[in-house]
Amino acid sequence: MATSNHDVESDAEKRRENGSVWSITELPALAVASEAGTLVITQLNQRTPLTGYSPEAISAPPPQGTQLMEGARNRYLISGTPLAHIALSFEPGSRFWKQKPPPQDSVILLYLPNPKIQLEPLTDQLFRRRSQPSGGRQNSICWSVLPGDVDSSAVSRLASDFQEAVPSQISF
Repeated sequence: MATSNHDVESDAEKRRENGSVWSITELPALAVASEAGTLVITQLNQRTPLTGYSPEAISAPPPQGTQLMEGARNRYLISGTPLAHIALSFEPGSRFWKQKPPPQDSVILLYLPNPKIQLEPLTDQLFRRRSQPSGGRQNSICWSVLPGDVDSSAVSRLASDFQEAVPSQISF
């Protein structure tokens, strides 16, 4: 995961071997900045990442077999909320999901300790995919840029609900 296409392309160049195939997918992400750092949130394998998340709790009681933490709120995407608490609300089993995501490898939370990190802002553009088989270490990778089918509307909606959040894009 990287915050810019350049970074992820450079990483692929360093790791490539003859016969390997590389694919990069741009995804919309919600970036929440605080004095402590930046929390970046996205979801894999969804045409509309984070569409199942609700800024308001869907249920008052916690999921069966769990308990609410002390000082639990029914909304975490508000000013002054610690990043760790926001992150917990995006956990797959939390009571903030209208449609529960798969429990593994779906919702990605990345903490960046630099609160001033520059992320690419989300635009209305279509997200792209890049793909290219490696021709071995002696040849540079020539990336084919293909149109993607990822919809950023849910990330934009969450960002508009929470003024400190910035809709951004990241690449995998």
